[in-house]
Amino acid sequence: MTMINTREAFDDRDFRNVFITCACALAVWGMVFAFAAASSSLNRRVADEISSSDEVLDYAMRYRALPRTDANRRAAPEEPLGVVSRIVDVLKLRDRTQRLQSSSSGVFIQLERVFGGELLDFLVSLENGGLDVRAAEIRALPSSGTRLLSVSLTAEPAR
Repeated sequence: MTMINTREAFDDRDFRNVFITCACALAVWGMVFAFAAASSSLNRRVADEISSSDEVLDYAMRYRALPRTDANRRAAPEEPLGVVSRIVDVLKLRDRTQRLQSSSSGVFIQLERVFGGELLDFLVSLENGGLDVRAAEIRALPSSGTRLLSVSLTAEPAR
């Protein structure tokens, strides 16, 4: 049995061409697998974002589906800031309230790390307190377990 001398093998033009062709094929094959893995990861992230936005949309639709009656829209006996402050205390959201500020356009509230059910309770309590939400921004926060929300909204007395 004779050993192949690598130096002589690479000096052979046909062997070198076959070797380069195999190396290029292997490189292309590796790039295809790398792109497939990146695509799969991207598809998973997009699916997660879509599901989180669907969850936020579901909460908004559930809130809008709640029955509206004139009994729910009574005049606020106190200042809107006091109503919101009382609601935050009752629902135990004080530690997750980032901003609570009164302005000429109403009360600005910013809540962090809120569960969807808590947000729904907060919105219903605002309405029962005689306040309407005029503008809101709801963002789903990235989390490992349950989905948490970040909420910024402006509430003003119901008309």
